[in-house]
Formats: sequence, C-alpha cells, structure tokens
Amino acid sequence: MRDERPPAEQEDKLKAWKWAQEHTRAIIHLTCENDQAHLMSHAATGQEAWEIFSDTYASSDVSNVMELENVLVPQRKLRECP
Repeated sequence: MRDERPPAEQEDKLKAWKWAQEHTRAIIHLTCENDQAHLMSHAATGQEAWEIFSDTYASSDVSNVMELENVLVPQRKLRECP
C-alpha cells in the first residue's frame, strides 16, 4: 500500500516520532539508578531502552518498572488525545 501523504506531512510525523522516542529514553534514563541507566546508554530509541530495562529488571526490580509506567502511561494518553 502506497502512502499518499505529502512529504512535508511525513517529515512532521517523523520529527514527532523522534521527539517522542528521545523524550521517552530521557525519562527512562533519569528514572533509573546509575547502574541501570548505564545498561541503556547505548539504546537508540525509547522503545529499545524500555526493552533493555524490562528484560533485565522486570522480575527483580518491580518498583522501577511501576514508576516508569506511572510516568509514561499518562504522557502517552495525553499525546493520543485529539
């Protein structure tokens, strides 16, 4: 299926996606302890940082996972509202 949107609209969506990924990665990095943040320092996106974090700490450090979810879920809902 071919995307018929004008290139400018695609660029705007790409910029918004990049900003959201950078913002998410920064929140995850700032919320973690230094040793945890170090593991995610090479993540290219917020999604990648979250996957590293959850794979490594989800079962052993539930408080950090819950804290990140409390921060990220409301922000995602705000972005999804028209």
